[in-house]
Amino acid sequence: DIAHAASLRAALADAAGGHATIVVDMSRTVFCDSTGLRLLLQASDRARRDGGELRLVLVGPQLLRIFSVTGFDQLFPVFATLPEALAGRGRGAGQ
Repeated sequence: DIAHAASLRAALADAAGGHATIVVDMSRTVFCDSTGLRLLLQASDRARRDGGELRLVLVGPQLLRIFSVTGFDQLFPVFATLPEALAGRGRGAGQ
């Protein structure tokens, strides 16, 4: 949410340093508002420009619903586990 936007922005920038593909483990996240979605979209755009992608680990039902209702689950490769996301295999592969 907006209260955590600065720390998320910084974490995404740090992760992008020298890496085209970024994995964001949101398995312990229960809520993401439009501010968080916008930051993830910006990071995804940046990763694609660098020849990579932004992969998300989403497991919580509330978070999965937010991403589904907004259509953001179609914009990112979404994985059920961190190992799947790191390997690029699982339900998010091929999206």
